[in-house]
Amino acid sequence: MNYDGLMESIATIIMLTGIGFLTAKLGIIKENDTKAFSNLIFYITSPALILSSVTGYFTRQTILSSLVVPQFAVLMTILSLIAAYAVQKIIKIEDPTKKDVFYLTVSFCNTVFIGLPIVTSVYGESAASYVFFYDLGSGIMLWTLGIKLASRVCPTVKNEKSREAGDSLKAYLFTLGRFLKNLINPPMVALSLAVLMVMLQIPLPELVYRTAKTLGNITIPLSMLIVGMSVGLSRISSRDILDPMVLWAASIRLIISPLLVGGVVYFVPVPLILKKVITIEAAMPVMMFTAILTDKYNKHSEFASKTVLITTFLSMITMPAVVYVLELIY
Repeated sequence: MNYDGLMESIATIIMLTGIGFLTAKLGIIKENDTKAFSNLIFYITSPALILSSVTGYFTRQTILSSLVVPQFAVLMTILSLIAAYAVQKIIKIEDPTKKDVFYLTVSFCNTVFIGLPIVTSVYGESAASYVFFYDLGSGIMLWTLGIKLASRVCPTVKNEKSREAGDSLKAYLFTLGRFLKNLINPPMVALSLAVLMVMLQIPLPELVYRTAKTLGNITIPLSMLIVGMSVGLSRISSRDILDPMVLWAASIRLIISPLLVGGVVYFVPVPLILKKVITIEAAMPVMMFTAILTDKYNKHSEFASKTVLITTFLSMITMPAVVYVLELIY
């Protein structure tokens, strides 16, 4: 892509985010309203976007080359955890529950709600499905390792020995059930269906394709509006931004992680577009769901929420820089 096109895409993202921010600050959108928009994206527009982009732009060969993408999501999680382990040794996080939340926030990022509009705006709709392949790997790690980090040494169940036998089995089955339930979701079902159709060379009916494409086109602007609304509805103070743990988490999530993953993928023989998408996904802010998980397990949810909001805000600065550097390198 040329420099003018890159700047135009970044400017569009900033403007859409800014509009979302203003609607929240002016009171046009309330906190409960964002949930409805998120559900619209998750259940309707994202599956439509996946279906239209995979069947419209992918071939058997591009599908096969995309299967490496989830592996890099797993790699990103592992490298981020290693970086977080090294950092917590430096800043000396003594509380084991806060240490787990620190690991959780730096290891899981907002692959879809921010990653999708960034990737699609810069590289076009044909790159959209790579985001969901990446999210597949990230989702597997979240519902295994992420749940483990969120739930272990939980203040509400700590030292309850009665849970060691039957309750441990129940906890395992619950986690397995949640893993399967959350892995089998509308975007993943749409991705599986679209991949199957491409591999079997089954064409999507023209009317269905046009409808799915029209619905899918809503996803990108709406996602960016939601990001802006979330930041606008937050209450971030200068004290929160200067919290050393938050700053370290933001540094790992937004800078160190993309450097590590980008350094690895640079030497891997995969298509150029995959190198860019994988590196950009590794530079996403903290996943919003981490705040929900930590709240569920009564485990420093205020720190997780702060980190989500601050990294989301800072990503509006770091993401254009990452995209620009990738254009210089490749």
